[in-house]
Amino acid sequence: MGTYYNPGSDVLDGRVGRRLDTYMYHQAKEQLREGEHLYVLIEFKTHSAALCVDDAREFYEFSRLLCPYTFYALSEAAHSRSV
Repeated sequence: MGTYYNPGSDVLDGRVGRRLDTYMYHQAKEQLREGEHLYVLIEFKTHSAALCVDDAREFYEFSRLLCPYTFYALSEAAHSRSV
């Protein structure tokens, strides 16, 4: 797995990104505006993580973990700060 936005709490708290109203990958991709990147936010008891899933293969690899998630759109500027 590749690119993470750190800290994920910035996404969760709404300081970065825009929540997408779907749980289906293809619908989330359709909701992206030009220049945005698709992320999934995963919440754990101790922390949260935001993983870039622009590539469908990354999403399907992630989805095999069976973790609950929420889709978010992050701007190019936020994505460029990802690690």
